[in-house]
Amino acid sequence: MFLDVLILFALVVFNGFFALSEMAVVSSRSARLQALADGDSKSSGARVAARLREEPERFLSTVQIGITLIGVLSGAFGAATVSEPLAEILTGVEWIGTYGEPLAFGLVVVIVTILTLVIGELVPKRIALGNPEFFASAIARPMQGLSRLFSPLVDLLSVLSDLTLRFLGISAEPVSQVTEEEIRQLVIEGAEAGAIEDVERDIVHRVFRLGDKMAYDIMTPRRQLPWLDIEAPLERNAAVIRESQSMRYVVGRGPTREPVGVIRAEDLLAGLPQSAEIDLFASMSAPLYVPESAKALQVLGIMQSENKFMALVVDEFGEVQGAITMAEIFRAMVGDVTPDGSAPRLDIISRKDGSFLVDGGATVDELKDVLGLQSLPGEDTEDFNTLAGAMLHYFGRLPTEGDEFVWDGYRFEVIDLDGTRIDKVMIAPLRNIPIAGLRSAVGNS
Repeated sequence: MFLDVLILFALVVFNGFFALSEMAVVSSRSARLQALADGDSKSSGARVAARLREEPERFLSTVQIGITLIGVLSGAFGAATVSEPLAEILTGVEWIGTYGEPLAFGLVVVIVTILTLVIGELVPKRIALGNPEFFASAIARPMQGLSRLFSPLVDLLSVLSDLTLRFLGISAEPVSQVTEEEIRQLVIEGAEAGAIEDVERDIVHRVFRLGDKMAYDIMTPRRQLPWLDIEAPLERNAAVIRESQSMRYVVGRGPTREPVGVIRAEDLLAGLPQSAEIDLFASMSAPLYVPESAKALQVLGIMQSENKFMALVVDEFGEVQGAITMAEIFRAMVGDVTPDGSAPRLDIISRKDGSFLVDGGATVDELKDVLGLQSLPGEDTEDFNTLAGAMLHYFGRLPTEGDEFVWDGYRFEVIDLDGTRIDKVMIAPLRNIPIAGLRSAVGNS
């Protein structure tokens, strides 16, 4: 009887081998298997596992044949060789008597079922999930041999499966489309596991976010651009250069600022020692125009192909609305940086009391990242990119200093205006607001 039990246990272990094989190959990633096959180890098992993964119908048929055969053998062998000796033992017990045979059969079925579920299914699958590529590489060759051994039966099952799927109107071709959300989740998991640096994770997320933006979303508005006048005297242009200290300038003509070109600061300064006047025409580049509806990454591609450092953004009427530089695109990808290594301008300043002093020009994405907000007022229906735009939408007018409202657990208060521009906004969590102030804020909203 001991030998019979040992054989029955071995059948359960073989069932576990097939269960582990199935989970390992199905859960493994093609890219990692290819990396193992092409890496220093030159794993031939990984190469075979990749081929098995590319032919799931043959592999899964082989696994199913193995599991089915083992299930049949376990049931027949257990009933024929283990339950009979056990029935004789139980029948000898006085209070069991004639119930010994059905009781023995029931015990064998329960024990075999539990062993099959635990040792033959659950444990192997959990082991495979721990390192699917490793186990897929390890079992690939044995499974390939079994697939060849069962080849006639595998072919028959594959044909029958295809016919059944066709009858049901279901495509047999696997859908292998990787979505952006899946990549984001992989990056998050990689960062949590330590395989990806936090900086790398942030850059990947920013690049995906940049891919959803238009030129209008990341441009510097026209009124904030440093302009040089091609018709103005040297002193006036020099004053603009000293005041703005910008690296890039738009060159316009006359008070209407009709764009005639763009120029870099180093090109301007290179001409200063040579003559009393700056020859803007000698050093400036022809402007590159892009529509405000162009995708941000599309603008990047155009600037690279045209070898331009700046693009002017125009609306549907051909009016210049702003400009995009490579520095702005780079900032959108990696965060705030400055060419000289100095501290970048902070649009959002955290205060000791838990509140935030925010520039009206702070972008919606920056604000949501810092505050953990899901959205801002009107974001789903209106077209704005900054906190000032959200404030204007909420109030429906130009607010005055002291105007406030409550949104998603925060109080937003206008504390400074620069003419018609919302310059500074104080944002405070509601837990930091006294009860009287909270009632006032809610009343004003």
